[in-house]
Amino acid sequence: MSVSSNKSTGVTEDQVNTQVDNALNTAIPGSNTTDSVNDILLDKLEPRLPTGGTISILTEALVNSNCDTAVADGLNVTIPGTNNTNSVNDILLDKLVPVLPASDTISTLTAANINTQCDTAVADGLNVTIPGSNNTNSVNDILLDKLVPVLPPSATISTLTGANIEDQCDNALDNAVTTSKTANSIGYRVASMHDRQKMKWQWAASYILLGSAGSSGEHAVVDLDNKEGFLSCVDLFVDSGVAGAQADSAFTLNVELNDTASTAVSLCASGLFNTYWKANRMWSATVSQNAAGVADCVRFPINLPFTSTTDALKVYINLTAGSGGGAVFLMVNYGEVI
Repeated sequence: MSVSSNKSTGVTEDQVNTQVDNALNTAIPGSNTTDSVNDILLDKLEPRLPTGGTISILTEALVNSNCDTAVADGLNVTIPGTNNTNSVNDILLDKLVPVLPASDTISTLTAANINTQCDTAVADGLNVTIPGSNNTNSVNDILLDKLVPVLPPSATISTLTGANIEDQCDNALDNAVTTSKTANSIGYRVASMHDRQKMKWQWAASYILLGSAGSSGEHAVVDLDNKEGFLSCVDLFVDSGVAGAQADSAFTLNVELNDTASTAVSLCASGLFNTYWKANRMWSATVSQNAAGVADCVRFPINLPFTSTTDALKVYINLTAGSGGGAVFLMVNYGEVI
């Protein structure tokens, strides 16, 4: 550096130049007056110089190019796992990535695409079996737990009008009751009442030998299967001989109703009539009330219904034949539904 001067100061130009050069070549001290040349050069400008320690002479285009490269390289660097809250890294990695679609891309579906996807998802969802346990009043609960149990047998919601239903009811009431009826149904009860208005009353009788001419075992007077009706009474009449004393026979009266075990009443044992006979005696034409004998009669009032089962009604004498003579006449009064 050179300095020119027209004045004579006693200092030569070379000496001035030397002093200036020495001053510019002297290291700036660490502490400088604010905004002095030293402060501006050392404290304000020097920290902002590029790494090379020179002021950049890059053009704007070069700066833009370098920035683009730096940004591109920076964007290609894996984001670290820990980032400052709400920083670019935090927003991208910690907030956006977890909510991206499965394909890891932000959806570009149009409204039409979304509608199609929704339609498919809904259709598929409606075709999935509803689980057995559902939240109260959810769609599943209303459909499966509340609606299904009250659907008609065809599993469809009826479209019948009130008039249709009335017609169906009228037709049902006007139809004849079928022969096969559910027990205790209205048809069963109506048919039963109707049937019981037509009862055929009759007597069944059997003449049974008690002595040596007779045969031991069951002597049935009535034996009905799958019938309905009413058993009124059973009568016995001593027809000949002293029916027991000489015959030395024994017999019981047996009544079976509705396929149940028979009720047996012993009327004669070892040739003697017992107290059942005497207690239920209806009349006696020729003998006293203390003994049963010729022309003696007894009536057993039963007054019980029988229904349509195997062995609906069976009345019989179970006889052990004796050695003498004698006989009884057994009669059964009953009504049969026709």
